[in-house]
Amino acid sequence: MRKFAARLRVMKHWQRVRALVFVVIILAIAQSWRIQLAGPAVYHDVLAKPTSKVTRPTDVILASGQISLPILMYHYIDSPGANEKLPGLYVPPTRFKEQIETLKANGYEIVPLSALGSQPTGSKRAALTFDDGYADFYTQAWPILKALNAPATVYVITDKLDQPSFLTTAQFKELALDPLITIGSHTLSHPDLVKIPASQARAEIFASKTKLEAIIGKPVVDFCYPSGAYNATVEQLVQEAGYTTATTVHPGITHNLAKPFELTRVRMTNRPLNQVPLLSGQVP
Repeated sequence: MRKFAARLRVMKHWQRVRALVFVVIILAIAQSWRIQLAGPAVYHDVLAKPTSKVTRPTDVILASGQISLPILMYHYIDSPGANEKLPGLYVPPTRFKEQIETLKANGYEIVPLSALGSQPTGSKRAALTFDDGYADFYTQAWPILKALNAPATVYVITDKLDQPSFLTTAQFKELALDPLITIGSHTLSHPDLVKIPASQARAEIFASKTKLEAIIGKPVVDFCYPSGAYNATVEQLVQEAGYTTATTVHPGITHNLAKPFELTRVRMTNRPLNQVPLLSGQVP
Protein backbone atom coordinates (compact mmCIF):
# COMPACT_ATOMS: atom_id res chain seq x y z
CA MET A 1 0.00 0.00 0.00
CA ARG A 2 2.85 2.34 0.90
CA LYS A 3 4.59 1.55 -2.41
CA PHE A 4 1.39 2.34 -4.31
CA ALA A 5 1.03 5.68 -2.48
CA ALA A 6 4.67 6.56 -3.21
CA ARG A 7 4.20 5.67 -6.88
CA LEU A 8 1.09 7.86 -7.02
CA ARG A 9 2.97 10.83 -5.56
CA VAL A 10 5.73 10.43 -8.17
CA MET A 11 3.17 10.28 -11.00
CA LYS A 12 1.43 13.42 -9.76
CA HIS A 13 4.81 15.18 -9.49
CA TRP A 14 5.73 14.39 -13.10
CA GLN A 15 2.27 15.43 -14.28
CA ARG A 16 2.82 18.84 -12.68
CA VAL A 17 6.27 19.09 -14.25
CA ARG A 18 4.91 18.23 -17.74
CA ALA A 19 2.09 20.73 -17.32
CA LEU A 20 4.57 23.45 -16.31
CA VAL A 21 6.83 22.69 -19.30
CA PHE A 22 3.81 22.80 -21.62
CA VAL A 23 2.78 26.23 -20.29
CA VAL A 24 6.34 27.58 -20.70
CA ILE A 25 6.45 26.37 -24.33
CA ILE A 26 3.07 27.92 -25.15
CA LEU A 27 4.09 31.26 -23.60
CA ALA A 28 7.36 31.25 -25.58
CA ILE A 29 5.54 30.60 -28.86
CA ALA A 30 2.99 33.30 -28.13
CA GLN A 31 5.73 35.82 -27.34
CA SER A 32 7.52 34.94 -30.59
CA TRP A 33 4.35 35.45 -32.63
CA ARG A 34 3.64 38.75 -30.88
CA ILE A 35 7.11 40.09 -31.70
CA GLN A 36 6.86 39.03 -35.35
CA LEU A 37 3.47 40.63 -35.83
CA ALA A 38 4.16 43.85 -33.96
CA GLY A 39 6.86 45.23 -36.27
CA PRO A 40 4.94 45.56 -39.58
CA ALA A 41 1.81 46.77 -37.79
CA VAL A 42 3.69 49.69 -36.27
CA TYR A 43 5.22 50.62 -39.64
CA HIS A 44 1.89 50.58 -41.47
CA ASP A 45 0.27 52.65 -38.72
CA VAL A 46 2.88 55.33 -39.41
CA LEU A 47 1.90 55.34 -43.09
CA ALA A 48 -1.82 55.38 -42.42
CA LYS A 49 -1.73 58.22 -39.89
CA PRO A 50 1.24 60.48 -40.63
CA THR A 51 1.46 63.13 -37.93
CA SER A 52 4.71 64.79 -38.96
CA LYS A 53 7.23 64.83 -41.76
CA VAL A 54 8.86 61.42 -42.19
CA THR A 55 12.59 62.01 -42.16
CA ARG A 56 13.81 58.49 -42.93
CA PRO A 57 14.99 57.90 -46.52
CA THR A 58 12.15 56.44 -48.57
CA ASP A 59 14.33 54.11 -50.61
CA VAL A 60 15.67 52.07 -47.70
CA ILE A 61 15.22 48.33 -47.80
CA LEU A 62 12.71 47.33 -45.14
CA ALA A 63 12.24 44.02 -43.37
CA SER A 64 11.09 41.00 -45.38
CA GLY A 65 12.46 42.34 -48.69
CA GLN A 66 10.27 45.43 -48.84
CA ILE A 67 11.29 48.77 -50.31
CA SER A 68 9.68 52.14 -49.76
CA LEU A 69 9.41 54.24 -52.92
CA PRO A 70 6.30 56.23 -53.90
CA ILE A 71 5.10 55.46 -57.44
CA LEU A 72 2.89 58.37 -58.48
CA MET A 73 -0.09 57.61 -60.73
CA TYR A 74 -1.25 60.23 -63.25
CA HIS A 75 -3.80 60.13 -66.07
CA TYR A 76 -4.54 63.47 -67.78
CA ILE A 77 -2.14 66.40 -67.48
CA ASP A 78 -4.73 68.99 -68.42
CA SER A 79 -7.67 70.91 -66.98
CA PRO A 80 -11.04 69.11 -67.07
CA GLY A 81 -13.88 70.44 -69.18
CA ALA A 82 -17.03 71.82 -67.57
CA ASN A 83 -18.96 68.59 -68.21
CA GLU A 84 -16.13 66.15 -67.50
CA LYS A 85 -17.46 63.08 -65.66
CA LEU A 86 -14.13 62.15 -64.08
CA PRO A 87 -12.46 65.44 -63.12
CA GLY A 88 -10.41 63.67 -60.46
CA LEU A 89 -8.26 62.11 -63.19
CA TYR A 90 -7.03 65.54 -64.29
CA VAL A 91 -3.99 67.40 -62.98
CA PRO A 92 -3.42 70.79 -64.67
CA PRO A 93 0.09 71.32 -66.07
CA THR A 94 0.89 74.09 -63.59
CA ARG A 95 -0.06 71.84 -60.67
CA PHE A 96 1.88 68.93 -62.16
CA LYS A 97 5.01 71.06 -62.49
CA GLU A 98 4.54 72.29 -58.92
CA GLN A 99 4.23 68.72 -57.61
CA ILE A 100 7.45 67.56 -59.28
CA GLU A 101 9.31 70.69 -58.18
CA THR A 102 8.10 70.11 -54.61
CA LEU A 103 9.41 66.55 -54.66
CA LYS A 104 12.80 67.74 -55.85
CA ALA A 105 12.89 70.63 -53.36
CA ASN A 106 12.36 68.10 -50.56
CA GLY A 107 15.28 65.96 -51.60
CA TYR A 108 13.52 63.40 -53.77
CA GLU A 109 15.28 61.84 -56.74
CA ILE A 110 12.89 60.93 -59.57
CA VAL A 111 13.87 57.50 -60.85
CA PRO A 112 12.57 55.08 -63.50
CA LEU A 113 10.78 51.91 -62.43
CA SER A 114 13.85 49.93 -63.40
CA ALA A 115 15.55 51.38 -60.30
CA LEU A 116 13.02 49.75 -58.00
CA GLY A 117 15.21 46.79 -57.11
CA SER A 118 18.51 48.65 -57.04
CA GLN A 119 20.59 49.18 -53.93
CA PRO A 120 19.68 52.15 -51.73
CA THR A 121 21.41 55.39 -52.70
CA GLY A 122 20.88 57.13 -49.38
CA SER A 123 18.47 59.63 -50.93
CA LYS A 124 14.69 59.73 -51.07
CA ARG A 125 13.26 58.47 -54.37
CA ALA A 126 9.96 58.51 -56.27
CA ALA A 127 8.76 57.25 -59.66
CA LEU A 128 6.22 58.74 -62.08
CA THR A 129 3.68 56.74 -64.11
CA PHE A 130 1.03 57.86 -66.60
CA ASP A 131 -1.88 55.62 -67.54
CA ASP A 132 -3.60 55.20 -70.92
CA GLY A 133 -1.33 57.15 -73.30
CA TYR A 134 -3.26 60.39 -73.73
CA ALA A 135 -2.10 63.06 -76.19
CA ASP A 136 -1.60 65.55 -73.36
CA PHE A 137 1.31 63.47 -72.12
CA TYR A 138 3.14 64.51 -75.28
CA THR A 139 1.93 68.12 -75.36
CA GLN A 140 1.83 68.96 -71.64
CA ALA A 141 3.67 66.46 -69.42
CA TRP A 142 6.67 65.66 -71.58
CA PRO A 143 7.97 69.27 -71.88
CA ILE A 144 7.81 69.60 -68.08
CA LEU A 145 9.54 66.26 -67.56
CA LYS A 146 12.34 67.29 -69.90
CA ALA A 147 12.72 70.69 -68.24
CA LEU A 148 12.98 69.07 -64.81
CA ASN A 149 15.01 66.06 -66.02
CA ALA A 150 12.44 63.69 -64.55
CA PRO A 151 12.07 60.16 -65.96
CA ALA A 152 8.61 58.62 -66.31
CA THR A 153 6.77 55.53 -67.51
CA VAL A 154 3.79 55.92 -69.83
CA TYR A 155 1.41 52.94 -70.08
CA VAL A 156 -0.10 52.83 -73.56
CA ILE A 157 -3.40 51.26 -74.60
CA THR A 158 -2.04 49.90 -77.86
CA ASP A 159 -5.19 49.98 -79.99
CA LYS A 160 -5.94 53.57 -78.90
CA LEU A 161 -2.96 54.97 -80.78
CA ASP A 162 -4.12 57.50 -83.41
CA GLN A 163 -7.56 57.72 -81.78
CA PRO A 164 -8.98 61.11 -80.66
CA SER A 165 -7.37 62.43 -77.44
CA PHE A 166 -4.73 59.67 -77.50
CA LEU A 167 -1.13 59.69 -78.72
CA THR A 168 -0.48 59.42 -82.42
CA THR A 169 1.94 56.77 -83.60
CA ALA A 170 4.38 59.51 -84.60
CA GLN A 171 4.22 61.07 -81.12
CA PHE A 172 4.60 57.67 -79.54
CA LYS A 173 7.72 56.89 -81.57
CA GLU A 174 9.25 60.25 -80.65
CA LEU A 175 8.60 59.67 -76.96
CA ALA A 176 10.21 56.24 -77.13
CA LEU A 177 13.46 57.79 -78.38
CA ASP A 178 13.81 59.90 -75.22
CA PRO A 179 15.95 58.15 -72.55
CA LEU A 180 13.74 59.77 -69.89
CA ILE A 181 10.65 57.94 -71.12
CA THR A 182 9.90 54.27 -70.54
CA ILE A 183 7.10 52.69 -72.55
CA GLY A 184 4.79 50.28 -70.76
CA SER A 185 1.76 48.27 -71.82
CA HIS A 186 -1.81 48.91 -70.68
CA THR A 187 -3.22 46.06 -72.86
CA LEU A 188 -4.75 46.32 -76.32
CA SER A 189 -8.14 47.80 -75.38
CA HIS A 190 -8.25 48.35 -71.59
CA PRO A 191 -10.67 45.55 -70.61
CA ASP A 192 -11.32 44.19 -67.13
CA LEU A 193 -8.83 41.32 -67.29
CA VAL A 194 -10.58 39.45 -64.48
CA LYS A 195 -14.02 39.40 -66.13
CA ILE A 196 -13.02 38.34 -69.64
CA PRO A 197 -12.05 34.74 -70.60
CA ALA A 198 -8.47 33.79 -69.83
CA SER A 199 -7.76 33.30 -73.54
CA GLN A 200 -8.85 36.86 -74.27
CA ALA A 201 -6.87 38.21 -71.34
CA ARG A 202 -3.83 36.38 -72.67
CA ALA A 203 -4.24 38.01 -76.08
CA GLU A 204 -4.62 41.48 -74.52
CA ILE A 205 -1.47 41.03 -72.43
CA PHE A 206 0.76 39.32 -75.00
CA ALA A 207 -0.30 41.09 -78.21
CA SER A 208 -0.07 44.58 -76.73
CA LYS A 209 3.55 43.92 -75.80
CA THR A 210 4.36 42.50 -79.23
CA LYS A 211 2.75 45.43 -81.08
CA LEU A 212 4.43 48.11 -78.96
CA GLU A 213 7.82 46.47 -79.37
CA ALA A 214 7.33 46.27 -83.15
CA ILE A 215 6.66 50.02 -83.27
CA ILE A 216 9.54 51.22 -81.08
CA GLY A 217 12.07 48.45 -81.76
CA LYS A 218 12.95 47.73 -78.13
CA PRO A 219 11.62 45.59 -75.27
CA VAL A 220 8.52 46.58 -73.32
CA VAL A 221 8.80 45.05 -69.86
CA ASP A 222 6.46 47.17 -67.69
CA PHE A 223 2.73 46.49 -67.42
CA CYS A 224 -0.24 48.21 -65.79
CA TYR A 225 -3.48 46.37 -64.98
CA PRO A 226 -6.47 48.25 -66.50
CA SER A 227 -8.45 49.78 -63.63
CA GLY A 228 -6.20 47.78 -61.33
CA ALA A 229 -8.16 44.56 -61.94
CA TYR A 230 -6.12 41.37 -61.64
CA ASN A 231 -6.06 37.96 -59.98
CA ALA A 232 -3.59 35.08 -59.76
CA THR A 233 -4.36 33.95 -63.33
CA VAL A 234 -3.87 37.43 -64.80
CA GLU A 235 -0.67 37.94 -62.82
CA GLN A 236 0.69 34.63 -64.12
CA LEU A 237 -0.09 35.64 -67.71
CA VAL A 238 1.76 38.92 -67.24
CA GLN A 239 4.82 37.03 -66.03
CA GLU A 240 4.61 34.52 -68.88
CA ALA A 241 4.46 37.36 -71.42
CA GLY A 242 7.89 38.52 -70.32
CA TYR A 243 7.09 41.64 -68.29
CA THR A 244 9.23 42.33 -65.23
CA THR A 245 6.92 44.71 -63.33
CA ALA A 246 3.20 45.42 -63.06
CA THR A 247 1.51 48.29 -61.25
CA THR A 248 -1.84 48.19 -59.49
CA VAL A 249 -4.12 50.88 -58.08
CA HIS A 250 -3.64 49.64 -54.52
CA PRO A 251 -2.69 52.69 -52.44
CA GLY A 252 0.73 52.56 -50.84
CA ILE A 253 4.36 53.61 -51.00
CA THR A 254 5.96 50.30 -50.05
CA HIS A 255 6.57 47.30 -52.30
CA ASN A 256 7.51 43.69 -51.69
CA LEU A 257 10.50 43.02 -53.92
CA ALA A 258 9.41 39.39 -54.12
CA LYS A 259 6.14 40.56 -55.73
CA PRO A 260 7.09 42.96 -58.58
CA PHE A 261 3.73 42.31 -60.25
CA GLU A 262 1.77 43.85 -57.38
CA LEU A 263 3.31 47.31 -57.11
CA THR A 264 1.32 49.90 -55.17
CA ARG A 265 0.85 53.51 -56.28
CA VAL A 266 -0.20 56.96 -55.10
CA ARG A 267 -3.17 58.42 -56.99
CA MET A 268 -2.38 62.03 -57.92
CA THR A 269 -5.01 64.78 -58.04
CA ASN A 270 -5.17 68.54 -58.40
CA ARG A 271 -3.83 69.22 -54.91
CA PRO A 272 -0.58 70.47 -53.41
CA LEU A 273 1.71 67.56 -52.71
CA ASN A 274 1.36 67.87 -48.94
CA GLN A 275 -2.40 67.32 -49.29
CA VAL A 276 -2.14 64.12 -51.31
CA PRO A 277 -2.95 61.03 -49.19
CA LEU A 278 0.17 58.97 -48.41
CA LEU A 279 2.44 61.91 -49.28
CA SER A 280 1.20 64.40 -46.68
CA GLY A 281 3.72 63.07 -44.18
CA GLN A 282 6.56 63.04 -46.70
CA VAL A 283 6.70 66.76 -47.60
CA PRO A 284 5.96 69.90 -45.55
